[in-house]
Amino acid sequence: MRAAALNGIRVVDITGTIATSYCAKLCADYGAEVFNLEPEEGFPTRRLPPFVPDASPGEASATHGYLHTSKQSLLSSRLSRAARSALIAGADLVLDDGAATAIADDLLGVRSSVSWFGQGGPYEDYLGSDAQCFALNGMLKSIGHVDGPPLIPTGYQAQMIGGLTAFVGSLGQVLAGMLGNRTGPVHIETSIFESCLCFTDVGAVTAFDTDLVVPRLGVNRFPPTYPLGVFPCRDGWLGVTVLTPSQWRAFCRLLDLTGMADVPLFQTAIGRLQASDVLEPMIQEKLLLHSAEDLFYRGQHAGIPLARVPTMEELFAVDQFLERGAFADAMLPDGLRLKVPAVPFRLMGTPPNFGGAVARLGEHSETFAAGKMAPTAPAPAAGAQFRASGRDVGLTGADALKGIRIIDLSMGWAGPLATRHLADLGAEVIKVEGCERFDWWRSWEATPEWIADDGAEKSSAFNTVNRNKRNVTLDLEHADGRTLLLRLVAGAQAIVENYSGGVLPKLNLGFEQFRAVNADIVMLSMPAFGSTGPWSRFRAYGSTVEQASGLPHLNGLAEDPPTMLHVAYGDAVAGLNGAAALLVALGCQARTGGGQFVDLSQVETLFPLAVHGILEYVLTGAAPPRQGNHSAAYAPHGVYRCRGEDEWILIQAGEECQWQALKLESGGRLDGFGDLSDRMQRVDALDAAINDWTAGCESHALMARLQRAGIPAAATNHLASLLDDPHLARRGFWQWLDRAFVGRQPHPSPPYRIGAAPLPIAAPAPTLGEHNEWVLEQVLGLGKAEVERLAALGVIGTRPRMRSKSKAHG
Repeated sequence: MRAAALNGIRVVDITGTIATSYCAKLCADYGAEVFNLEPEEGFPTRRLPPFVPDASPGEASATHGYLHTSKQSLLSSRLSRAARSALIAGADLVLDDGAATAIADDLLGVRSSVSWFGQGGPYEDYLGSDAQCFALNGMLKSIGHVDGPPLIPTGYQAQMIGGLTAFVGSLGQVLAGMLGNRTGPVHIETSIFESCLCFTDVGAVTAFDTDLVVPRLGVNRFPPTYPLGVFPCRDGWLGVTVLTPSQWRAFCRLLDLTGMADVPLFQTAIGRLQASDVLEPMIQEKLLLHSAEDLFYRGQHAGIPLARVPTMEELFAVDQFLERGAFADAMLPDGLRLKVPAVPFRLMGTPPNFGGAVARLGEHSETFAAGKMAPTAPAPAAGAQFRASGRDVGLTGADALKGIRIIDLSMGWAGPLATRHLADLGAEVIKVEGCERFDWWRSWEATPEWIADDGAEKSSAFNTVNRNKRNVTLDLEHADGRTLLLRLVAGAQAIVENYSGGVLPKLNLGFEQFRAVNADIVMLSMPAFGSTGPWSRFRAYGSTVEQASGLPHLNGLAEDPPTMLHVAYGDAVAGLNGAAALLVALGCQARTGGGQFVDLSQVETLFPLAVHGILEYVLTGAAPPRQGNHSAAYAPHGVYRCRGEDEWILIQAGEECQWQALKLESGGRLDGFGDLSDRMQRVDALDAAINDWTAGCESHALMARLQRAGIPAAATNHLASLLDDPHLARRGFWQWLDRAFVGRQPHPSPPYRIGAAPLPIAAPAPTLGEHNEWVLEQVLGLGKAEVERLAALGVIGTRPRMRSKSKAHG
């Protein structure tokens, strides 16, 4: 076997939920030795659809197959108590669901508990579900038709996000042990609900800053962008995201929208959104004349972020995904090879496993019990030399990654979210911007009025994802700026970028140049479609990424277009994967001293969230039909109107006892409905009856009442109400810090914590160039005269500038 990044790391999963299984899957994909310690009936994932026809009992779940490649299965009942204790005590990482479970007292590694709502708070004992997390995090309310009901995302998306987030928090603590920042055991807990707030925390802070609550605008319409959505063409579906004036003009030329390009109202995305009822019929008429594939390629070559929106069937024929090997084989116990999403990020120096074998229940029990596989003590770190600055600028916070320096060239949401996680864990993150090419989440473009009003410092979005970082401005189009960046890289462990392909090479700043000054550097590149393949230089936003993944084909009503999730969904998912990728590569670097290039495709990070549809197609040749809020397995399953404007409650009665409890709570209003078969046949009438009952109820009070009765239910929060959510308040999720130009601001806590309190946030987002002197003088050793010279040349600065028409320097 080739060396893999996490070789020598031992992981034990003792509960086998989707979240812990996905966390452990990422460990196994990157070379860790993973043991599933299963009960007699096997992990819960063995009972998840879709099922392989004629497979052996307990081995038929395709979902289990996807989640458990390259792991070893042990039956707990076949091991002695001493063997079980030794297995757990000797592990680097033990995963569980947070319930009362016997964990060895002498565990030396990391215990990671992943539960729906975390330990403590009024929701602690609530029954959880993926849909409930999206209802409570404020996202669900934005999806669907204006008159409702809001639409439920399908699949296991929240649990996958929880598992991925737990992987970030857990591996951060494992890495802390390698670095000598942790010398004893630690118990970290992750809330799936709080993990899913990565999609809406920016919106909640923006609502706080602006007092603006955006209503639901309709399917695939959400601010601030238009045209945005999934549109039918002559032969398929096209994803459109047009934001800037130049993109709008190019889009008009592409579709021959004569006269529309220069209309003053249409020069802003918001203006076009306000006129969408006028524009959309014209756009739709033109799109139907063309091939989606042809428009996609011609549009991308014109600089428009368009996407072909593939069905589950078409995913497997997309040239970009074929060339990159985006799908791999999971080899099930009965000999079937199942096509599943491959690893979401690629470490080029220590390649991951692509697919792998799935163990039969208890397959490795006898060998383990005989002592032939007994784990030894965790392997010590190889002792790579970290070049920590040794200087303190007043940032403390968590210290798991103390001694690691990361140079952050990324902009927008995805890259900065990735580095925010590492900064929260104690890494020193130095964010590099330019005064002319500043982070676009400050603003898409500068105007004299915006500069005069200090607009660069007032972006809620920028301030939310860039806390705990330092900031230096360097003009990378100037030779001095490039030289200074290379000097920073020489003293760092990692560098992160999410530019469109080709931007850094044009500046003669790529992995080869960085490796020339630092042979041990880790470089994470996270373009939309990855660093290789025919789409590698195509442009995209988070919405484009979601469209290209095919995920919209799994959501919404059959009569509507494939339905997006009404945030830049791909950005947040890619950001979490970026944090995971950095930690895997840094773990390898800590043990071996070696650096490497890490290639992350943002689109491919969404495939695990579409795995329910992908597996259904692989097994049956047809994707699951889009049926809005209805479930193919049980009823009731829906979102129902409550008292007040746009107030709703999610109710899911998946078990007969829950249905009987719901009938009692309704006070007899549902007595006319019988067994599951009757409810499924009369689901529309059932929904109407529930709506008649819930319309007179307050949503949050009804949620609490139904949860006390053992019925899964959740009120649909809006973004502004997240700051007042009682569970988040009890758990101290929102931390308040003062920041220049904007005053006191709420900040979302990391969704993983050690103990009852969240990890502390030490500092708000930096202002532009706030740490210029510290970086240049203290880190790089420049004299004050040299710093003044750089400022006079415009290489550094502390305020945005209008973009120069030409550059006189090299």
